[in-house]
Amino acid sequence: MDALGRYYTSNIVSNLLINNLSTKSPKKILDLGIGNASLSIAAFAKWDKAEFYATEIEKNKVASIKKKLSFLKVYNYDTLKPNASARLKIKFGTIDIAICNPPYVKVEDKNKYASLFKSVGCKKFLGLKKITSEIVFFAHNLKLLKSNGELGIIVSDSLITGKDYKIFRETIFEKFTVRRIIQLPDNIFNKTEARTHIIFISKTKSISHSCQLFMSTIKGKLSKPINTSKENLIDRMDFQFHLATLKISNNLKTLNDIGATIKRGKFSYKELREKGNPFFHSIHFKENSLKINFKKPVLKKNIHYSAHSGDILMCRVGKRVVGKIAYIRGSILISDCIYRIIVPKPYQQSVLNSFLSEKGRKWIKAYAHGVCSQVISKSDLENFPLFKRN
Repeated sequence: MDALGRYYTSNIVSNLLINNLSTKSPKKILDLGIGNASLSIAAFAKWDKAEFYATEIEKNKVASIKKKLSFLKVYNYDTLKPNASARLKIKFGTIDIAICNPPYVKVEDKNKYASLFKSVGCKKFLGLKKITSEIVFFAHNLKLLKSNGELGIIVSDSLITGKDYKIFRETIFEKFTVRRIIQLPDNIFNKTEARTHIIFISKTKSISHSCQLFMSTIKGKLSKPINTSKENLIDRMDFQFHLATLKISNNLKTLNDIGATIKRGKFSYKELREKGNPFFHSIHFKENSLKINFKKPVLKKNIHYSAHSGDILMCRVGKRVVGKIAYIRGSILISDCIYRIIVPKPYQQSVLNSFLSEKGRKWIKAYAHGVCSQVISKSDLENFPLFKRN
């Protein structure tokens, strides 16, 4: 990611996006925030008779693109500005296809986009706790698309899986036709493992009750589709999650069912280091075996923020260590990166075996979400199934 929050599109991703658009003969194609022009180059190879429009925030890049790619009409403008779509020399509602790999940065003042969101039927976006640049780009694209026009946009895992973006998902299914969603492999973008997805959406209200989900390989080959109802996609829209859900029997008991309690540590790693007391953090999963004994008692004032004999510790966040577990004897102060899972004694071995099982590991991988640093939520973990018996 560069200083402007951009992940440049590879040829594999560009071809994947272009080849999964359903429009046959577009006349006008838009690429907001064109970057390295990979998407437009792939589109031109398929539709060389179309008119191509684009924006780019960096003036020197605009000059370079105009020189190298004469088929492109590139405007030097910041697409994050609320009036960006109005400033372009493009009539609203005339674009056949919009292709987009927007930057990923947080936007401070969402209210300045109120008029933009309302103009495309997405007033509910103002109810989001926070918005990102990709949501702004999403709205600008919709404003310029004609009725029934098609958008292929690369978005972060946050929009697809994050609880804070549920309103976004509800709105796009309510207002438009979400035709398919492709989950990209974590390392498909150069110099980052950020998890991303491609949404294919038409500017028309949906008459279909389902959507196709796919998973792409690193070489751009797609899996068999999962056809999922729109209602099931409001909470999460990622292929990996829904594939795991399909394989889980509804008859299995969950942590919630057996009366397990999940608590998160209170103090940060920095705070615990400053306290100088022994503690357990995400880095310690690498240093210790599955079963760990702690011999020193914790201070009385830290009893409520510690884990104790019989508890299972799980790392709740981290690209490499999310879902790692440990079973403890004794007591230890835990950081806020750790879940303390308190399991009734008759079920302790069953829960431990379930976490260690192949199905358990796949479940954790499917439910972990986030752009870069993966995280598993408490509400999801409460529904972890017991795959194994004692």
